[in-house]
Amino acid sequence: MASAKGFFTRFNFFLWCGIGFLFVALRHMLMSGYNHRAGFMVLLGLALLAAAFTDRQKRKLQAWRQEQTRKSKEEKQGKN
Repeated sequence: MASAKGFFTRFNFFLWCGIGFLFVALRHMLMSGYNHRAGFMVLLGLALLAAAFTDRQKRKLQAWRQEQTRKSKEEKQGKN
């Protein structure tokens, strides 16, 4: 079931691409042993996962800051 924001968010894209790269790298390692291609794919998969969660936290923090500034403006207007 889709959330209000939908399936195609930046977080979902980075998350599933990162997981996909890790699985493909695992397949390469199991079939032909470790090589530079598999190592690069592991690093790329981990980087995509890190980007997904970092971006998500950054967006949550930005939304919280906007909420705080909105509340402080409302309080200032209420005092005047």
